[in-house]
Amino acid sequence: MPKIFISYRHDDARHAAGRLALELCRHCRRSDIYFDMGGQRGVEFVKLYKTKAAEADVVLAVIGSSWNGDGRLDSEDSHVRQELLAARAHGVSVIPVLLDATSQPKKGEVPEALEFVFDIACEPLRHQSFEDDAGRLFRTAIELAEAKTSLPALSSFLQEMMYRQLNDLTKKRDRRDLSRLLPRVKLTTELAEQAERSALESQYRARAAADLADAAVRRSMQREVGAGTVEVKFKDDTVGQYTGDLDGRIKGGFGHLKYTRSSGDEIVYRGQWRGDLKSGFGEQVTTGADGSVHRYEGEWLDGKISGFGAQWIDKDCRIGEFRDGEQVGAGVYIWDDGKWFEGEWRENRRHGFGALWSKDGSLLKDGRWENGDHAGP
Repeated sequence: MPKIFISYRHDDARHAAGRLALELCRHCRRSDIYFDMGGQRGVEFVKLYKTKAAEADVVLAVIGSSWNGDGRLDSEDSHVRQELLAARAHGVSVIPVLLDATSQPKKGEVPEALEFVFDIACEPLRHQSFEDDAGRLFRTAIELAEAKTSLPALSSFLQEMMYRQLNDLTKKRDRRDLSRLLPRVKLTTELAEQAERSALESQYRARAAADLADAAVRRSMQREVGAGTVEVKFKDDTVGQYTGDLDGRIKGGFGHLKYTRSSGDEIVYRGQWRGDLKSGFGEQVTTGADGSVHRYEGEWLDGKISGFGAQWIDKDCRIGEFRDGEQVGAGVYIWDDGKWFEGEWRENRRHGFGALWSKDGSLLKDGRWENGDHAGP
């Protein structure tokens, strides 16, 4: 069942939105519907509704006659505006729902940042056919949610590798004799499982970012404002081509960059940008002149790999936290021969507590590690 977030303005569509929430509960579990009753206030509430909108499969934007009354959506503090932008940033489908005789806003009647809401055809929600309209909305939400989950991965190779490796980890963990781990080993099974879930979520968000990048490319082909293609020059006189969202000639939003270094290495990145730098979620594939392939899929900050992600170095794989391009904190490293390490890292080296496992799931070493070497129990 899809997770549905109902977005509405309290003094514009409160009763209709509440009735819609009750009607949708006839088709799915109450826990799958997020509907704010207006009883919460403060900073934590702001974080809550933005998080819920980002986690949803579909957002229903209920629009009445005063949805943008007095230009309230122009305000950065508008709850409705922040909900919808949070949904867009995470690739969540937004369905505009027009109440009764409300007509679709024309271009220029809503802020430019929210014009994407009307990329999908508006759905009517009428008093005289409320139940039928709500049922149709639910079926549309299912179709959009299923279409999202069936989208091809950023790379079919990356998706296959990610799922195969994480499934292998789960099977090995099931065979593991936890009693053999000493209490001083700080990493627990729960932490590893959380890392696996985060890796899958990171892959999904990166894929959503790539989908938006493709949309930016299509907009540039249609010559829409805010998207285009520019030539990018690097310090070593390398020249590349960027296609996607632009702020003037500054890369910002979602886009695709491809260039070849003087060494012959080809680099392709597609994902999010901010201030002309890779920031957000994205995928980068580096194909060496010698045929080697390095891939990273996950979070970026100010042009560097930072955050949670998965990195393939030829056939080896890292999963975990990164800072300035290096693995740090808790994480997993899987070698091509099936051996794997689960533990703490510093500057791409095993450092802290952790355990080294063989391909068949037997424990090889555990305890303290310093600068990549086993330092004892």
